[in-house]
This record gives sequence, structure tokens and C-alpha cells, in this order.
Amino acid sequence: MSITQITREFLGLSSDTKPTDVATGSKFIELDTKKVFIFDGSSWYLNPMPVMVTDSLPTGSNIIGKVGIDSGNNGVSIIGSYANQFEQLTIDATAGGISLTFGTYGTNTNAYITVEGADIRFRVDGGAPTVTLGLLVKDGGIIKLDSLSDIQNFKAIRTSTTSATINCSYSA
Repeated sequence: MSITQITREFLGLSSDTKPTDVATGSKFIELDTKKVFIFDGSSWYLNPMPVMVTDSLPTGSNIIGKVGIDSGNNGVSIIGSYANQFEQLTIDATAGGISLTFGTYGTNTNAYITVEGADIRFRVDGGAPTVTLGLLVKDGGIIKLDSLSDIQNFKAIRTSTTSATINCSYSA
């Protein structure tokens, strides 16, 4: 399991507002224009390095594929097998936390989860998260789970009175 919020790599569209409360060197990848922007501490600038984003994703799908960031040349590529399941869940104050849906993830071993609308805490050790216990993921953060066990044991709860939405993409 890894939390990629720390790496400060954001995916979005050219019409999305880029965040400004991020670390210097953060990347924003516009999936529709295939441009990569770097944050210099005060503003975003277009990365002058060559970038490759493949167009092989199925049209009209809810899947993202695997996104690889090559830090050596600041390149971006969408590669590998595609996610084959997707779900959106509301993370509220349910005691014990909200789990991912077995009927959706099945036997998939990878999950790519985005957090929107509020901060959450989550656990994958079988324990229940609370508003003060568990791994904190801020609004806009990304969670990557890389084992079926982590997916099965994932439980999340909101940290405030505002519920969050998580978008989950699953692959083998």
C-alpha cells in the first residue's frame, strides 16, 4: 500500500483549477491536452521536457489504466493493463468505517482511489478508523492499494462533518 499524495502528482483536465497550496516541484498532468505543468512555488509553468501520453484508452470508459511518471525526463505515460471495475462511494461517519464493495473489486489486486470533497482516515489492517485514528488523506489525495488483502480490509471514515467521495478504479 502507498499514499501518493506525498509525491504531489495531480491528474486532471485543462479546465480544472490547479491547486496552489502544494509543494514546489509538484506536477499537474492535463489528461485531455497531454501537457505536464510544474509548480515553482508560486505558479504553474508548462514543462518544456518531452511528454508521451498514449491515446489507447477505450473511448467513453471510466477507466484510467496505469499512469507512470518517469522522473528522469519528467515524462508521463499511460501504460499497462486497464482497470476493469470502478465504483464511487460516499465516506461518512459510519461507525467502523466504509468498506470497498466485494461485488465490484472481486479478485482484483490493485486499487487506485481518489479522495474528493473532504479529508478521510483509512486503515487496511482490519481495524476500524476513527476521526483521529488511521492514515490521514487530505481532500484531493490519492491512495494506491497493491494487494487483495489491503483492498478487502480497507475501511475509511470522514474526519469532519463533511462527507467525502472516493472514486475507486480496480485492476488485476
